[in-house]
Amino acid sequence: MVIVTTTDANNSFEVGWKQNLDTVKLIVFYVLSPIRGMMGSPPFSPSDVTAIKVENHGLANQEYLNVIRWLPNSLNNAVNVSKYKIYQMVGVNRYLLGEVDANTFEFWQRRVEKNKEYTYAISSITKENKESGVTLISIQYPIN
Repeated sequence: MVIVTTTDANNSFEVGWKQNLDTVKLIVFYVLSPIRGMMGSPPFSPSDVTAIKVENHGLANQEYLNVIRWLPNSLNNAVNVSKYKIYQMVGVNRYLLGEVDANTFEFWQRRVEKNKEYTYAISSITKENKESGVTLISIQYPIN
């Protein structure tokens, strides 16, 4: 079963699907960098961000991890994005989880709790160390 909801007023969408009696809920929110002029100025946050909670089984252990994926923002063609920063949001506070180079479009957070909602913020960083606004994504497992 697939559920898709879009809300243009909030620039958000919600996706869920049913698999092996578990349901995953993804909510994506786009937060634009501060507007300078009509369109703002680069760098812009990554686009097409997705996230999924994955169950990893080993012989002696089991863990859950969140996999976040994104694409480079095409509006950044005029700037040199050198890396991406991935933050975990806790309330209004954000905590840096890691950085990946400009050719990496995926981040894994290991040892997450199965039934806890997680919110992430991803930003683009230029070679001049200018940081974009963030793209936010939340993942909750399972849907209630």
